[in-house]
Amino acid sequence: MQAEPQRQLTERRDRLARLFALERVMAEIAEAPPRRYSELPESLKALVLQLKDLLGADHPQSLLGQATIAEALLLARRASEALSVVQDIERSQERLLSPQETHRLRLAKLHMMVLGDLGRSAEALTIADQLLKAAPSRFGTEHVERWRITAAVAQLHLQIRAYGRAVELAEEADKGLTKLLGADHPDTMRNRGTIGAVRYVQHRSREGLEILEPMLASANRHFGEEARISLRVADLVARCYFKLGRWREGLPIAQRVHAVAMRELPAGDSIRQYGTLLLAHWYHELGRYAEAESLLRDALGAALGHLGESHPAVAETRGQLAMLLLARDRAAAAYAQADLAFQHTRGEAGEANHRTIWLRGIRALALDRLGRPAEALEEAHATAAGYQMLYGEEALHAAYSMLVAGRSESLLGRHQEAMATLREALRRQRQARPYDHPGRIEALGELGLAYRRGGQLGEAIATWEALVQEAERLREGVGPIAEYRQGFLRHWSVHYRRLVEAHITQGEFGRAFALTEMIKGRNLMEMLSTRLADGAGLLDSDESARLADLVGELSRRDQLLAGLLGPGPERAEALRARTEAGEALRTYRETLAARYPKYGTLMNIRLRSAADAPSIVPGDTALVSYVALENGLLAFVYTRELGLQARMLPLRGNLTELVRAYRTLLAPPNLDVRELVWRLADGKIRLGYVRPETGAQELRAVGPVARELRRLLLDPLAPALRSKRRWILSLDDALALLPFEALPWGDGRVIDSQEVSYIQSLSVLGLLHERPYVGTAPSSILAMGNPDYEALPVPSIPADGLDRGGSASGLGSAHVMPQRHWSSLPGAAKEVAQATAWFAPSRREVYLGTEASESTLQDLDRRRELARHRYLLFATHAWLNTDVPQLSSIVLAQGPRSAQADGYVTAAEWVGYQLDSELIVLSGCETALGASVRGEGVTGLPFALLVAGNRNAVLSLWKIDDLAAARLIPKLFRHLQQGYRPARALALAKRALARDSRYAAAHYWAAFVLYGG
Repeated sequence: MQAEPQRQLTERRDRLARLFALERVMAEIAEAPPRRYSELPESLKALVLQLKDLLGADHPQSLLGQATIAEALLLARRASEALSVVQDIERSQERLLSPQETHRLRLAKLHMMVLGDLGRSAEALTIADQLLKAAPSRFGTEHVERWRITAAVAQLHLQIRAYGRAVELAEEADKGLTKLLGADHPDTMRNRGTIGAVRYVQHRSREGLEILEPMLASANRHFGEEARISLRVADLVARCYFKLGRWREGLPIAQRVHAVAMRELPAGDSIRQYGTLLLAHWYHELGRYAEAESLLRDALGAALGHLGESHPAVAETRGQLAMLLLARDRAAAAYAQADLAFQHTRGEAGEANHRTIWLRGIRALALDRLGRPAEALEEAHATAAGYQMLYGEEALHAAYSMLVAGRSESLLGRHQEAMATLREALRRQRQARPYDHPGRIEALGELGLAYRRGGQLGEAIATWEALVQEAERLREGVGPIAEYRQGFLRHWSVHYRRLVEAHITQGEFGRAFALTEMIKGRNLMEMLSTRLADGAGLLDSDESARLADLVGELSRRDQLLAGLLGPGPERAEALRARTEAGEALRTYRETLAARYPKYGTLMNIRLRSAADAPSIVPGDTALVSYVALENGLLAFVYTRELGLQARMLPLRGNLTELVRAYRTLLAPPNLDVRELVWRLADGKIRLGYVRPETGAQELRAVGPVARELRRLLLDPLAPALRSKRRWILSLDDALALLPFEALPWGDGRVIDSQEVSYIQSLSVLGLLHERPYVGTAPSSILAMGNPDYEALPVPSIPADGLDRGGSASGLGSAHVMPQRHWSSLPGAAKEVAQATAWFAPSRREVYLGTEASESTLQDLDRRRELARHRYLLFATHAWLNTDVPQLSSIVLAQGPRSAQADGYVTAAEWVGYQLDSELIVLSGCETALGASVRGEGVTGLPFALLVAGNRNAVLSLWKIDDLAAARLIPKLFRHLQQGYRPARALALAKRALARDSRYAAAHYWAAFVLYGG
C-alpha cells in the first residue's frame, strides 16, 4: 500500500526538478546577450512545449513561458508575431483569471509595449490608462510591479512625444524603483533614461546630462559597456553632447554605440536603429554627406524589412534622409522621401502628431528648394502652428519652420516680414541655446541672406560676421579627425562666401581676402602646422618616438577605414577605432603643448592677410586666388607694385562644364567613348553624347574653349599679370583640374613666357616658406622606377602607346586595391637613369625592378634615409581613386606581398612617412587627381605629400605617355642641378618638350603641374 504514494512522491519530485531546470534555462535564455536575440524565440518555444507537457497548456507557468516568448520576439524585432502570441495568452487568461490578477496585469503591460513598438499608440494608450487605474489597488506602493508598470507607461508617453506626462510618470516610478530595487538596477536606470531623454528633446540637455552621466558610469561599472542598458544610456548621453555642441566628447560615444550595436544587435533593433540615425545626423552636420547617406539608406532598409512602412522609425529615417538630400542639392528626391513619410504618419497618427508636424516642416523646406516659395510658406506656417499647439507659443521647435517661412517670405519679396520672422527664429534659438550650436548658425545665415535681399547690406555683413565667429568656435570642438573639421567648414562655408561677396561689394578687399584664407586650405594648414611642431626639435627621443607611434597608428586606421566598404559592423568598428586613435594623438599633442609652450605656438595656425603678402610673394611673382561664389567667380591678384586687387569675373555658363570641355578636347585621342563638346546658341559650352538643342555646334578643336577660359580667367587680370614672370595660382572648385600653362596668352601660350605653380592659399605658401629645405644632402636624389610588375603575365603593349596608370572606375569596389596586371615601363627605367645621371654617384640612390618595392621604401623611412634626400623621384604606375582618395597610390613592385606591404603606397600611408624633401616627382598617371574638395583643392596624393614633409610636388593631371615622361623628367632634374627653383626648372623642361615636334601637342607636357611654394 505504501508503494503507490512513494511512486507518486518520486514522480512529483522529478517533475518539480524538471520544472525548476526548465525555468532556470528560460531565465538564462531571457538574459542572453543581444547577439543571440534572433535565436531566442525558437529556443524558448521548445522549452515552453515541455512546460505544457508537464503542467498543462493553461497552467500559469506555461502562460508565463508563452509571455517570455512574446518578449523574445519583441527583442528580435518581430513585434507582429509577439502581438499574436500575447493575444493568444490573453484569451486563455480571460477564462482562468480575474482582470486584477498579477499575471494579467503583467501581460497587459507587455501588450501595451508591443503595440507601442508597432506604432499603434492609440490602442497602447487605452491599455496604459487601464493599467494605471488597476496597478495601485492590486499592488500598493511596496510591490515593484506597480512601478515597472508606471515606468513602462512613461516610456510609451515618451514615444508619442507627450513629454510632460512622461516625466511626471517617470519621476513617480523613480521613487518606487529606487526604494525597492536600488539606483543601480537596470529597471531603475531605464526609467531614469526616460527622464534624461525628455530633457534632451526639450532642449534641456544640461539637465539631462546631470541625470545621464552618473547613470552611464554606473551602468558601465555594473553591467559592462556593451550591455543593452549601457548602450541605451550612452546613446542618450551622446545626444545631449550633440545638442550642447560638445562634439569632441559626444562623437566617440556615438561611434562606439553604433559599432557595438552593429556587431551585437539585430537589424531593426531600436538602439541600433536610432544609434545609426544619431551618427548619420552627426556626419551630416560635419559635411560627411556620403557617409551619412550610406548609414541612412542602410537603416531605412533594415527598418522597412523588420518594421514596415507605417512604423514611426521608418518615418523618422525617411525624414532624416530627406534633410540630407536637401544638403546635397537633391530637392526632388528629398521631397519624395518626406512626402511619403508624411502621408503614412498622418494616416496613422493624425495631423496633430509631433512626427507629422516635423515631416510637414521638411516638406516645406523641400518645396522652398524646389523654387515653390508660396507653397513652402503655407506649409511652414502650418508647421509652426502645429508646434505651438503642442508645446506652446515659445516652442523652440517652431523656430525651424520659422526659418523656412522667413526664407520663403524673402524669396517672395516680402522682405520686412522675412526679417521679422527670422529675427524671432534667432531669438528663440539663442534663448533656448545660450551656447554655440548649428541651429543658431543656420538662423544667422538665413537672416543675413534676408537682409541682403532686402537691401540692408550692412546688417547682412554684421549678421554673417557673427555667424563666422560662432562657426569658428564650434569647429574647434568638432574633434581630432581632420576630415570632420574640414567637412564642418565646407558645410557652412556658403555663408563665409556670401560674406566675402558682401565685403567686395563694399570695397573692403582686405577683409574679403582674409575670409577666403579661412576657407581655403584650412585643413592642410592645420596638419602642416602640427607636423612643423613635431619636427621642430623640441621633443626628447622618448616623446618623439611616442608621437611617431601615435601618428603611425592614426595612419594605419585611416588606411584600414578607407579599405572597408560600408556600412557594416567592420566599418563601424573602424570608424570608432580611427576616432579613438585621433583623440589619443590630439590629447598627447595637447600634453606636449602644455609642457613646451613653443610647441603649442607652432601648432596654432596663423592665417595670413594681405598685409603678409609682401614678405611671402617675391617681387617677380603674381599671386592669384580664385574664389567660387554664389553669383560668379572672384579673383584676388597681388603684386608688390599694385598691392591687392579684386575682380568679379564675367562668368558665362557653367564653369565646371567649361573646364571639363577643355580637358576633354585637350586629352590625347584614344578608343574610349567620350562625351562630345557643344557650343549652344547663347555661347555656353555643354558636354553630351547627343546634340543638346537644335543649332548646337559640335566643337572638335580645343581653341574656342581655351579662348573662352582665357577671356574669363586671365584677361581681366592682365594688367597685373603681364609684368610678372612667375604666377602662383590658388584655385577653387573646378579650376583645381585646369592646366593654366596650356591656355593662350599673348602671342602664344602661358607656358611660353610664364612659370606657374599651384598652392592652396597664401597661408599655406607662407607656412612652406617657414620650413626651408635643411636636409643633410643638399643636392641628392632618391629614385625608384620601372618596378618589377612581372608577378603575373601581361599582354604586350607597344612602348609608344603605353601610359602609366589606372583608376577605380569600372573595376568593382572603390574600397579595395586593384588586382590587375601592370605593364612594365621601359620608359621609366630610362627616365630614372637619365634623371639621376645629373647627380654624382655619391649623391644618388636608385632602386629598380624588384628593389623598387614598398618594403624597401618602408625600410628607407625607418632608417630616415628618405628624409636625407633633397629630391625624390618615383617613375611608376599610379592608381587613382576619386571615390576614396586616401587609396590613390603609386604602384611599386608586385612581388611577394604582405599585409604591411602590398605594393600600393596610398595617400593614407604617405601621411605617415617622414619626408624632408624640397621636391618629389610622381611621374605616374593622374597623380594630381583625387577628390576635389571645395576650399581644400584636390585631396589624395597632392595633400598627403605636403603633410608628410615635402615642400613641392610635380604631379600629373591625366594619363601620361611613358616615353614623353622619360624625356621631360630628366630635363627637369638637369635644370634643378643648374640651380633653378622648381617652378622655373619645370617650365624650361616643358618648353623644351613642346619644341619637339613629336611631343608638341599639349597633352604630352601640360599634364605635369607643380604644387608648392
